[in-house]
Amino acid sequence: MSPTVTDDDVGKSVESADGETLGTVVDADAERAHLDPEPDMTDSIKAVLDWEPETGDVVPLEDDAIDEITDDAVRIRAEFSAESVASDDEPEPELEG
Repeated sequence: MSPTVTDDDVGKSVESADGETLGTVVDADAERAHLDPEPDMTDSIKAVLDWEPETGDVVPLEDDAIDEITDDAVRIRAEFSAESVASDDEPEPELEG
């Protein structure tokens, strides 16, 4: 079972499995954490989370993507399902043309 991020974890850094800082926990609810990506870590976040956040987007992170929570950081698993991270917005339909 994966650890659950709580309000006590808000402000902790979010790290990849190899220790790279990806962002900071800015909110938590019953099923997921929300992280504010590091401005210069966009490529890392896209690679690790398999998602393309736009500048300023908060990235939702499902509990099943979390490997461990320490006193200082939330560490994500090396591998997890793409469903673990999803945009809060519905994707816009592609226009045929």
